[in-house]
Amino acid sequence: MTQLNITAAIHVCMSYLKSDRIDPAELEKLIARRTLPVRPDRHYKRKNRGRSAVLLNYRIM
Repeated sequence: MTQLNITAAIHVCMSYLKSDRIDPAELEKLIARRTLPVRPDRHYKRKNRGRSAVLLNYRIM
């Protein structure tokens, strides 16, 4: 099983919208070429780190 690489597909679509040199059939081929294998049971928890407050002392004069 494969899935689309969404980031690469968006870049291809953006380049298509910026220039009309690529025909739609070629666009589909370019998007279809950028696929990734589906890896089951690959779920990792995000590593959340606390963020410190931003000091605004530079604004006080």
